[in-house]
Amino acid sequence: MLGFSHSFLSNFLFWVTRKRWLIFTFVISLLLFYIPSPTTLTPEGHRTLIIVVIALILIIGEVIPLPAVAILILILEVIFGIDTPNGVAASFMSDAVFFIMGSLMLAVAIVSQGLDKRLALGIIRMTGNRTWRIVFGFVAVSAILSSFIGEHTVAAMMLPVALTLVRNTSEDKAIVHTLAKLLLFSIAYGCAIGSIGTPSGGGRNVIMIGYISEFGLGNISYLDWIKYAYPMLLIEIPIAVLILWVTFRPEQTILDSAVRKLKVNVAKSGKMNGNQIMAIFVFVGVFWWLAVNESTYFYIGVAICGAGALLGTYDLIQTKHSLLRNYPLQAHLRYF
Repeated sequence: MLGFSHSFLSNFLFWVTRKRWLIFTFVISLLLFYIPSPTTLTPEGHRTLIIVVIALILIIGEVIPLPAVAILILILEVIFGIDTPNGVAASFMSDAVFFIMGSLMLAVAIVSQGLDKRLALGIIRMTGNRTWRIVFGFVAVSAILSSFIGEHTVAAMMLPVALTLVRNTSEDKAIVHTLAKLLLFSIAYGCAIGSIGTPSGGGRNVIMIGYISEFGLGNISYLDWIKYAYPMLLIEIPIAVLILWVTFRPEQTILDSAVRKLKVNVAKSGKMNGNQIMAIFVFVGVFWWLAVNESTYFYIGVAICGAGALLGTYDLIQTKHSLLRNYPLQAHLRYF
């Protein structure tokens, strides 16, 4: 058949099947590129819309990794003549980008120090072993945390906790099917509604603040955003819990054995170490800095955070007292 072997055709069809979204993206981009631009739209605007369509298709089809999609957007902006290479690079050197990057770094520090396990134990201690209370705790904690450090990171922190409870309940997937959906959706809903709480909850918040300021519509501070957004967040938490409980009501109304196993696993890690205390201190210090940077208390906060950071650093590097080295800052409180 046209000189092609059966094996070649089979491999080619298999490749087309695997890469159908990539081929579809290429075809759509060519069609849109050669369609005449509307009179009310500039050529640069037309090409920008093409890039948006390409990015959406690649993200939905999961053809290439998300970081590759982000890099492809930068390359296409230059190829399509939307901006110069220097202009594209300069667009990433904004306050919003560095703010988001700092939030992600803070989240990585929290996870790397094992504070997610401590968080799990804290939720269980507050909620008890009743399923609806655990769901409320998952939604509330996910919402509050995602308002500060990003919803995707909070989801990654909370997911092992939910899966551990599910596995400790039963190994039979049929038995815990509804329970798994309830716990996992509680994390997802909490992260989604919590991301509006503060500017650091998501890149969209910071970008919107930048646009509002750029167009002269007003200047919104970190604390002002919280005043307007957090009441809505708190109202949405019980509503989300009610919807989830009615939709995915499980057979297991009490997770006694699962909670008991989780407490044992978390307790094996021992007491909080110095690095974990330092991570909490940095998190609280950064939030204080952002929340009161426009008031007279800003300098007080800087002084306190600076003194604590210097003292904690000295405790970590000094060699005379092992207690201070293992438990920086909190070891000084043993005399009170």
